[in-house]
Amino acid sequence: MADGRAKLVDGLQRASALRELSEHKRAEQESQAFEALRSGLIAARKDEAILDGFEEQQMCDALELIAKRGLEKKMLRGRAVECLKSAFGRPAWLRAAQSRPDLLAQLRELLAETSDLLAVLEAPAPAGDPVDIFEEAPKAEAALLEKKPEVERLLTVGRTIMRQFDWQFPDDPLGTKLDQATQGFQSFFDGVTRLTTSTGKASLEVGVSEFLQSFQSDWPGILQFSVSMYRSGKRNVYRSRIKFVVVKLREMAPGFGEVLANLEGGLPWPTTPCSSFAGPPGEASSLLGAAAAAPATVASAASGGTPSSAASLPSSAPPPPPPPPLRHGVVWIDFKASAYKSSFLADEASVELMGFHDDEAAQDYAPRERWLEYILERIEDPARRVAVVIMNRKHLQAVKDIRAFCAEGGHEPPKFLVCTRGRPEEFVEWGVDPGCVTQDWVRAAELAMEEVKRLR
Repeated sequence: MADGRAKLVDGLQRASALRELSEHKRAEQESQAFEALRSGLIAARKDEAILDGFEEQQMCDALELIAKRGLEKKMLRGRAVECLKSAFGRPAWLRAAQSRPDLLAQLRELLAETSDLLAVLEAPAPAGDPVDIFEEAPKAEAALLEKKPEVERLLTVGRTIMRQFDWQFPDDPLGTKLDQATQGFQSFFDGVTRLTTSTGKASLEVGVSEFLQSFQSDWPGILQFSVSMYRSGKRNVYRSRIKFVVVKLREMAPGFGEVLANLEGGLPWPTTPCSSFAGPPGEASSLLGAAAAAPATVASAASGGTPSSAASLPSSAPPPPPPPPLRHGVVWIDFKASAYKSSFLADEASVELMGFHDDEAAQDYAPRERWLEYILERIEDPARRVAVVIMNRKHLQAVKDIRAFCAEGGHEPPKFLVCTRGRPEEFVEWGVDPGCVTQDWVRAAELAMEEVKRLR
């Protein structure tokens, strides 16, 4: 379902970007954003977890676009309603729909002839976010938590929810427990992610190791919850995030490595030491690309079911269709959205460009955990892996984090490019080649394209 998640993220990004466009430029962009949203929401029918982890503003932008397309284009009304059926399956999306009177009025108009879905919209949205458990807690406890740094609040909320489920991911497909447990892990993942940033570290009164000692007695439970969530098969889109949490806690948290070593049965995923992936850069992608392009094999009745190449089929049998051309992912994280929006990479057929706005004051701001999870979810999908990451110097820690994650699973990491006015030699200690540092957006795109061509 990583593909569905990627399409939904793309649609949300496009929907939020519409606010910046002039009226005459919106029509075509609205159509593309709606189709991307629709593809992601269709995929969510099979795995509702695709819908988790988005900001309320992003969901409102998406719902507003869906309502607008359905109301303005009669032929799209049915598709818009189908989108809402998927979205309203998650409490967070339903709360977003009810959060703004103008949006709620548009959705009511769209659903006027769909009584069952309109009833869902009018009913109070069920609780499901991690913060809800603290609304039910004593006011003094809730007030104390609100005074804590954001990174501490996220980790504490996540741990509390995991403990409420006795450190086991629940099996409750018809209730809200799956949503609540998932939100708990998401909160903990966000906290771990922010703990790796300079801002997150600076918000603590003590060092990271000392801070994490307060969680030490709960490491066995947190690990047990994470492993049970991985094994449940109900939230597979979170598997990369689960692995990332384990890798980072082993690196940062005192005592976690010992708990990990004593885990009964070991981790449910294979781990590969860095040295075992000794091929030259690009070798993994080249091999995977060759495998994807290899002719399909079929069972031959004449040979008793022995696989044979498509070339041995009778001449009357049509040849298998060629594999779709491989598109290499490029992630661009920049304070100025125009860096990636104006890039020629957006028009390259062999590139799937995803931009993330790094301006905290912007409405479409994407925090570190959002673009990091996007990259992690695609690392294990050879057809959609991120080949290049373009970032500023603010996020250099992510270079080490992503490489460590890739080494854990034996995957080739992306190529990292840094767009900055800094001197290239300043980034050698982060493992960034001086030739991969530039202050020119066009040059950064050219370097990314060189890597994409190398991987073809």
